[in-house]
Amino acid sequence: RSPTTMAAAGKKKDVVILLGGSGPGAAPKQADLVQVGCGLCDVDVEANALRKLKDDKAGTESLGNLSWPSQASQENTVPAAVVRISLVLKILELLKGGTKVRSALVKYLKDVLNSKSAPNLSLHGNESGFTSLVTVLETACSLTDVEKTILLEIKSLSNAYAVICTAASTQLLALSTGVAALSAEACPADMRFLDQGALETYGNKHVISSGMELRGALEGSSVLSSSKGKKMDSFSEIPFVHAIASQAVSELSKAVNIELSNPQGSFVVGKDSIPVKASCVQSFLLSYVESVLKVVSLSLQRTAEIKDRISSSSDSELTGELASFLAKNHGVATGRYENACKESVGFAQVLLKSEESNSPHAGLSAAAVADALHQTLLLEAFAAVSLLRMNQGAKVEEEPKPAEDDAESDKKKKKKKKEKKKKGAIGHGSAIVQKYFETSCMKDQDSPYLNVLCAPAVDVKDLKLETYYQNLARAIDWAFADLKLFLGSLQQLIESNQPRRKPKIAKGARDFLPDQMKIREGVFSKVISVFKKHGAVSIDTPVFELRETLMGKYGEDTKLIYDLADQGGEILSLRYDLTVPFSRYCALHNCGNIKRYHVGKVYRRDQPQMNRGRFREFFQCDFDIAGTYSTMVPDSEVIKVMVEILEGLEIGDFCIKLNHRLLLDSMMAVCGVPEQKFRSICSAIDKLDKSPWEEVRREMVEDKGLAGEAADKIGQIVGYHGHPKKMLETLKTESNEVLEALRTHPKAKAALDELSLLFDFLEAMNALDRLSLDMSLARGLDYYTGVIYEAVLIGGNVGSIAAGGRYDYLVGSFAGKDIPAVGVSIGIERVYSIIEAKLKEESKRTGVPIRSTDTQVLVSSIGNGMQKKRMEIADLLWSSGISAEFGFKPNPKMGDQINYALENGIPFMVLFGEEEIAENKVKIKDMKERTEISVELSSLIEELKKLI
Repeated sequence: RSPTTMAAAGKKKDVVILLGGSGPGAAPKQADLVQVGCGLCDVDVEANALRKLKDDKAGTESLGNLSWPSQASQENTVPAAVVRISLVLKILELLKGGTKVRSALVKYLKDVLNSKSAPNLSLHGNESGFTSLVTVLETACSLTDVEKTILLEIKSLSNAYAVICTAASTQLLALSTGVAALSAEACPADMRFLDQGALETYGNKHVISSGMELRGALEGSSVLSSSKGKKMDSFSEIPFVHAIASQAVSELSKAVNIELSNPQGSFVVGKDSIPVKASCVQSFLLSYVESVLKVVSLSLQRTAEIKDRISSSSDSELTGELASFLAKNHGVATGRYENACKESVGFAQVLLKSEESNSPHAGLSAAAVADALHQTLLLEAFAAVSLLRMNQGAKVEEEPKPAEDDAESDKKKKKKKKEKKKKGAIGHGSAIVQKYFETSCMKDQDSPYLNVLCAPAVDVKDLKLETYYQNLARAIDWAFADLKLFLGSLQQLIESNQPRRKPKIAKGARDFLPDQMKIREGVFSKVISVFKKHGAVSIDTPVFELRETLMGKYGEDTKLIYDLADQGGEILSLRYDLTVPFSRYCALHNCGNIKRYHVGKVYRRDQPQMNRGRFREFFQCDFDIAGTYSTMVPDSEVIKVMVEILEGLEIGDFCIKLNHRLLLDSMMAVCGVPEQKFRSICSAIDKLDKSPWEEVRREMVEDKGLAGEAADKIGQIVGYHGHPKKMLETLKTESNEVLEALRTHPKAKAALDELSLLFDFLEAMNALDRLSLDMSLARGLDYYTGVIYEAVLIGGNVGSIAAGGRYDYLVGSFAGKDIPAVGVSIGIERVYSIIEAKLKEESKRTGVPIRSTDTQVLVSSIGNGMQKKRMEIADLLWSSGISAEFGFKPNPKMGDQINYALENGIPFMVLFGEEEIAENKVKIKDMKERTEISVELSSLIEELKKLI
């Protein structure tokens, strides 16, 4: 449709789109471009952007006198809306041309856009379509090479087609759900595949969402549960086909946004410019046409089924006329579909075979597909609403009835509901779609219903099928606001009809109840107190980082990083641990020497094992020392901190397994492991705490390609573990071919010397007995360079409860200079699970509940009207630093107050009644000892502090 027709459709051109702005968000939105393309708003150019161009008064005068020659309509004419959008994109490119582009040309193109016309362009062969435009402009003023190149460039035309097709298809695909629902009612079709349980087995969220939308439109319909409907692929494939098409349109829209944010045809590097010829939009257009054509194909199949049902419904002249009309238009729609397929094949061949990445076939193909989608949905909608009206019979408009009392009204509603159920009612969404389509068909007719199709005897000459069809065509035209309003109301109904699921939490995450939070707070408090005791400072970092910050730091575990959706800005991921963000922090803030602790949540896309303390969202408590210090001094303090924390938490007997990365690398080398396989083989060794040696050996040899002889040599060493100093002596002296080779390796010798020094320091700090030198410990993270350690609960089945190591080069990967660092991370979630289980067992044994508050005193009263006095005494206690509650009931029963204190483990109650108030006294009740004393109100605080 031409912009003139669009502007005449009741729209006001009162919006102006500003072009040439700078900074993020300055590029025009796709919705703005559609408005410009449809002639619904004007454009203007930023004054600062114009000032950067060359000023040419002669060009202004000659272009001002330019008139467009009239052109006859010809094949492959570019739609006016596409031309206008393409001109906007041309302006954006010209504004990047600097002094090689004249401001007069940009102003002229702006004036063309703000007029109610657009240049007539047509595509021939591989021409850009703008050849005629350039020819006309050349007659008025000589174009510069830069101006001519930009104007002839075809990428803007493909992008313009993509903008229009994205806008059209977004609404038409939303409409297709309603149309398909109406067809299912009219046939009727077997729609039991939309059962909620069946949908959730599909496994893909987009397919499930698509199926749930169709179910939402049909909610309340008998076709969802009836087995009488016909089973048809054209219905059962809807969730899959619509999901794929919707995703293709969404990805195409994202690709267009990328093009819009960088419209220039080259990247400027200093004084040079690098031309940008490739268009990401082209490849996404190919996915778009392929997926949307499948939607068109299903729609044609459903329409054919409806047409056949109408033909076989009766032998009347009316039925024959309707069937003939549908057959004729089905042929037209099929022709559009075949043309779209032909254009798409041509586009695919050009895209895959040609070195030229931009082709006019892209736009023609996309336009043909969008047109075919519109025509087939129009035909299916008309066929479905016609058959449904014939099935239901003529509808009579009900006259307003006098008001009835509520009881009588309810009876009639129930009766009507039963009758509807008996007849086989249609869905709530289907009813809205039917009403919209039917009233649209019958616009300006005597009745809003297609009752003419149900008349027992009607002259076919009175049938205005073409009129009804064209009325419906206008009602489902994506460019008009009527369809947008209808789709909005339909979507609202679909969402309200979605089945109400029982709320559930995301897999691998947890909610914490008040008593659980009380335990957690206690654990955190103990851990943090040890950190502070050792002089650590606290920092915090964002829960998300630039994805490039996290990549390449975690070895095989990199696949567990949660990536955030790309919304056109920075590529972000949720942090996997606190160590890499700390290294980035040190590099960014040039920290130098720092001893820090950090408590925060981290995220891993792992398979959760809740009973073993493995979650997707969990807290880590990290303690790190970064900077230059004497050898093994910071390492020893970090391990001492770990020992103190685990002993202070009283979680049971534990062991800290320890190894050295240089010792591991030396072992790999002397056993004949290729250097490029060091990390992957270490990752396999690290599984020895969970898998037997036979399984680990099989992974090394079969999965990771290690020679069997090398694996057997590794097997001779990884079994060594025991008391640190004794094991160190064993490694240094025992006669073993592999160990003898290991001792002579320079890296191994350095590692053994460092371990000897570390064990002396730990012995001095009374922390050595908790350690075990374990040659099977091979933590898989890529950034460790020295000592590594891992704490496990002896006899437990929860995995490691703390782990860490030295990482000398991680900060340097951000800062450009190496800053040595060593740290430990407490597995607080697993520690908490252990403590919670112990406290629950103790509570069950003693009958004393796990407390969720710190309340020490419950202020209670006997008699009525005492709430204000309870508040006064509670405030007195709060002011003195005593935790207290007073109860919200105005006149609580004494039994209820005592039960509340017992259930919540509140140790003391302050009691009073009218008699105590008169004497200015209160009673203190000890809930554990079951004793009670009377005290002066003035002595209450003193007495309570003695008891507490």
